Parts: sequence; structure tokens; C-alpha cells
Amino acid sequence: MDKNIFKCTAAVALLAFVVTAFGAAATSTKYVGTFVGDATGLTNTASGLSGSNAFNGSFTGNGAGLTNLYDRSNVKFWGAQGTNGNDQVAVSNAVAALDPAVGGTIYFPPGTYRFNYTNLIDNVIFSGSGLGTKIAPLDPNQSVIQLGNDSALVSGFVIRDMEFYGYNSNPALFGSVGMRFAGGAYEAVVERCRFTYFTNLMVLQSGATYPCSIIRVNNSELSATSDIPADTQRNVVATYGATYTTAIYFNGCHLNGPSNGYAVENNGVTLTFSDTYADIIGDHGIKLTTSGGQPARIE
Repeated sequence: MDKNIFKCTAAVALLAFVVTAFGAAATSTKYVGTFVGDATGLTNTASGLSGSNAFNGSFTGNGAGLTNLYDRSNVKFWGAQGTNGNDQVAVSNAVAALDPAVGGTIYFPPGTYRFNYTNLIDNVIFSGSGLGTKIAPLDPNQSVIQLGNDSALVSGFVIRDMEFYGYNSNPALFGSVGMRFAGGAYEAVVERCRFTYFTNLMVLQSGATYPCSIIRVNNSELSATSDIPADTQRNVVATYGATYTTAIYFNGCHLNGPSNGYAVENNGVTLTFSDTYADIIGDHGIKLTTSGGQPARIE
């Protein structure tokens, strides 16, 4: 019995029936995810390979000896590796498989996942396993996760129990933005997360059409690093924008202040902090400026 682990790169589950020349029906199944067990009797209908060879695509056979190691909510079901490689397609496919009318949860087991993702679906939850789950930028010039793109309101997004990790062996390639809340980001929650090695750990800015509103950051750490030179590093950047950025709450958070830049740069937004503290190094603390005619406030 073959006990190898078989990995499939297909994006969706498909069940079809192939009718033979004699009228008999044989099942053809596209396997998705990671399986263990006996693949004897399975034949790849596309390539003609059988058994454990090229376990990728549509197969004939019952696959009765196979067990899927992950359920559909696990990002590894969709082919993510979590080994600091490219998991862009797997994350996109996992979210695309959710019912857009109800959303759903994507679980990230321990590992390091590299991708850039913009969420435009309501009620999506990204859930990790604590600091053992790291999400890192595939393209360091883009946000790891962006909520909204100023095309509509996107509500109910939650990300929890993971670390946004922008580190690169070349400091010039550190991540630019960890989490970005753009126009349309509405009623979102970040909880029990850590952000580090980004020029801007978190950015909140409304768009030309839609606001950025009701964002709650709970029990999280935004940790600056002295490895980023120049006076550009920010833990939090909040900007009023063309519409409005409002109702931004930090509760039980730690803003580990940068030695280069600002712990908070507030451009015309009211930010509310409770049970939160910031380490201020030298004169690199909080910068308040007026934007769009709106004064910056810290409460």
C-alpha cells in the first residue's frame, strides 16, 4: 500500500461522469488538497498516468483508500505550503471558494506564507495559530493584506492570531505596508496580531468615494525596527483622505516606537486609544497634522 502524501494543485472540486463506449459510467474526480493513503486504481484521465504518479487533475477510480488531511477551510487544502514560498494562488483560491453571500473562515496553520491579497468580500476571517503563523509580502512594494479598493463597502473582515512579517535579508526589500485599510473598509477587526519589519506597519486611509470607518485593533503589537534607516518608518499612518477616516480604535495594544520615524502619524483623523501604550524613542513619537480641513485628534 502506498503511504506517500499526494499533493494536488487543482483549485476546485469537480465530480463528473465519463460514459464509456459501452454505456457504462465511471466517476472522474478532481482531487483538491493533500491526501494520504492508497492511490492504487486511480488513473489520471488527462495524462494516462496512474497510481501515485502525477497526482494532479481529474482521475477515474474510487480513491476509497485516500484520506484528505485538511478540510476546505484550511489554506493548505488549496495547496499552500507555508514554507516561506509563493502561496499567492492558494490564498486566492481559498477565498474564491467561499460563498460571497456569507463569507467564511480561512485557517493558516503554523508556517510562513508569502502573498499579497486585497479582500473585497464581506465577513471573511483569516485565522492563524498565534506567532507561529507568519504572513509575509510576496511583492514587498504591496500590502500583505488590503481591505477595500474604493469600489464598495467591505464589512466584517477579521484577522487574528498571526504575525505580519516584512523581514528580508536585504533591508532594502523589507515590506512597505503590513495591513492597509483603504476606501470601503468598514467594521473590521484585527486581534492578537503582531506587525514587524515594515516601513508602514498599518495604514488607514479613505478613498475618493468610500470611507474607512469602524476599525478595531485589539490586543496587538506594532513593533518598529531600527533596521529600517531614514526618517520614514511609521507604526500607524492614518489619513483623512477625500472622504473620511473615522472611528478607529486601538485597545490593549503596544506600539513599539521606532528610532526612525513616528509611532503614529495622524493626518486629520480622530484615533481612540484605550489600555494602549507607545514606546517613544527620542523625539520620534506622535505627529499630528490637519488633512482635508480636519484636525488630527488623539483620544
